[in-house]
Amino acid sequence: MGKPVEVPRDALAEVAPKMDRVAVVAMLRGELGLTYVTERTVLTATYARKLRRHLIGGRVRYSRADVLAWIESTRDAEYLDRRNEAAS
Repeated sequence: MGKPVEVPRDALAEVAPKMDRVAVVAMLRGELGLTYVTERTVLTATYARKLRRHLIGGRVRYSRADVLAWIESTRDAEYLDRRNEAAS
């Protein structure tokens, strides 16, 4: 076997998945203004394997890079805003 490589903790801190569903929703609503994203949206995307999840200590965590990649992949998708449709 080869010699183990030491990786500084600071390098891992930026890419480590540490957000739960609540934190993902808060980030998307707060930073990107995506008010239509809910915890259920995140859960559905996870089950559909559109959003990558990481199991850490038996808990599901998401990385910021994976969340932003998921949002970018849905940019061209056509969504039906049912709230505005019902008002018409």
